Amino acid sequence: MVCSNCGNEIGKGVKFCTECGTPVPEKKSKKGLIIAGIVLAALVCVALLAVFVIAPAIRGIGQDNTLLYVKEDGILRYDGKKTGDPIVEDVAVKGALERSRASYTLDHTKKYLLYIDSADSNTLYYKALKGKDEKPADIKEDVDLIIVYDKMTYFLTKSGDLYRLNDVTGKPKRIGANVASYRIYGYEAGEKIAFLEGENVLSEYNAADDKVKEIAEAEEGIINVYPRTVDLSDYYYAAEGDIYRVQNSEATLLAEDATVMGMDGVRSGMLHYRKTSETGMASLIDDPYAESDAEMTEPSRDDYKKKETFFGYEYETYDYDAYDAALAEYRLKESRDLVRETIESGNGLLFGDIYCFDGKEETLLCEGVLSNTITLAGNANHSHALVTMEASLLAEKPVPIDELTDSYDIAATLEEKILGAHEGEEIQANMILGKTVRPMTYRDTDRYYYDTANEQMYRIVLKDDNSVRRMEKAAVTSNGVGEYETVDDDFGKEPFNYFYCYSAGGRFYYLRDFSAETRKGDLCSEGEVLVEDVYSAQVTFDSEKEEYKNYLRVVSDVSTSDYSFTLSKVTGRKVEVLSDDVVQYKFFEDDSAAVLREYSTRRKTGELYRVYSAKKETEIDTDVQDISGALYVYPY
Repeated sequence: MVCSNCGNEIGKGVKFCTECGTPVPEKKSKKGLIIAGIVLAALVCVALLAVFVIAPAIRGIGQDNTLLYVKEDGILRYDGKKTGDPIVEDVAVKGALERSRASYTLDHTKKYLLYIDSADSNTLYYKALKGKDEKPADIKEDVDLIIVYDKMTYFLTKSGDLYRLNDVTGKPKRIGANVASYRIYGYEAGEKIAFLEGENVLSEYNAADDKVKEIAEAEEGIINVYPRTVDLSDYYYAAEGDIYRVQNSEATLLAEDATVMGMDGVRSGMLHYRKTSETGMASLIDDPYAESDAEMTEPSRDDYKKKETFFGYEYETYDYDAYDAALAEYRLKESRDLVRETIESGNGLLFGDIYCFDGKEETLLCEGVLSNTITLAGNANHSHALVTMEASLLAEKPVPIDELTDSYDIAATLEEKILGAHEGEEIQANMILGKTVRPMTYRDTDRYYYDTANEQMYRIVLKDDNSVRRMEKAAVTSNGVGEYETVDDDFGKEPFNYFYCYSAGGRFYYLRDFSAETRKGDLCSEGEVLVEDVYSAQVTFDSEKEEYKNYLRVVSDVSTSDYSFTLSKVTGRKVEVLSDDVVQYKFFEDDSAAVLREYSTRRKTGELYRVYSAKKETEIDTDVQDISGALYVYPY
């Protein structure tokens, strides 16, 4: 499954996206919650948010058999199971498309249509599906977001007021203020949610007793919320440098002076980096001036007096050149003292230990880790793979103290110089996978990706001439990462941050020769080009079988004029084109897809089809403006 919030792949049995905390749909579920969070922000570049965009004012749209779409400024519904005529018609939403995408969905009961009319003060309206002749009724003005769960519907106003909408015909209940959309956390049913009011107050709303409870308040702000259980009976948050655990709505301190690294609800739990002490930092610094600096005092100009004679007249003056040189040397000594003071005070703390808390006990995984050498090695199927380098392994090349002039950020400066000293070299490192630590070698010039499904570590390395890169793979066992073998000897020249890869059906796919300018590359597997000119791909989770689909959904041949594209399925090495000239699409539960194609930029309408394959399709409607919850290419 690809996380609906951040675009990363999620593995079998995992209940939450470990990059952002978004819940994974359970078996037989129809809706999925999109929540926002930031995990490993310094380590992970979220790529697919820039590629696929979901209708911006709705959250909770999943892959099911209901298709809402807009035609002639009216909203219609297509039943993917009954395949009958659309049953919701003539709903006045004029102007709803002016914001680029309409905002409309069904509520959690599936009995009412909800939509935001942007031409009418962003008013939220509802209309019963069976009431064809009745007019839509308004709920609230200035609405920014509709949030639909399986058992509850919420909405958020532009001013940040959060409302519960248990019965759309009744009065909405205000449960929070100053709430941002990406600060709402919950689980699939939605009977209990957590949210941040501003950045300081963490609160919970429980529909069972219809009450809001304040969980915590932090003066410096709460960083994020990391759900662990689907009913929010156990989750975490970080505030003011510490990590807290919330269990049954009560918060307790889990780890002091610690940083959240991520979590995997099944394999590991909460991974965190806890600072220990500055011990060992001095060993990374070459300080030949320690003794002489300790004895040095600030020079006085009087110490450099001298006598000179001018036309027989003797007078007293100063040796300004010698004094200036001595004063300059003393200023350097003061700069070195600031570095030493930073180290002694612990403000430049570099070292820490990596722990895992699985809900019952805390396990020490790796000691004495240099903080900036914690690197995400890969996140296929969302089992954490973290590469760490112990500081003792990096002390072989100490940094001269006179190169460390930034006493306010000594840690970052030192880390940069240490890593720079080892650039391109293989260094012994640790791979943290779940609650296990496995040895491996690491080069910071390489890009690593761990494929959980196949237990393979892939890396992209430079050739000897530092130009064209090659891809290699190695097996990952309990003993560590094995020997690498070449997979692709002509990978491409683009920077590593444009490296996209996917795992499906027991195969590893990647985009080769990816262009940062056009955002396109060739989809390959084991060195073989399968689809050219690919813009993006998706792996999807099958909620019925609780496993990944064995194919990729691939978008390719994107037009720069109207952003239409070709939609394909790739299974193994087989490429099946579903439809060309597509501008929007949404998959049904049976893996058929609704596609809006043959789109006229002048009329702003297209033809809506349900496609099963390139040779089998059914026309749903004509002159369609928009599909709710559809995916489309974001203009580049």
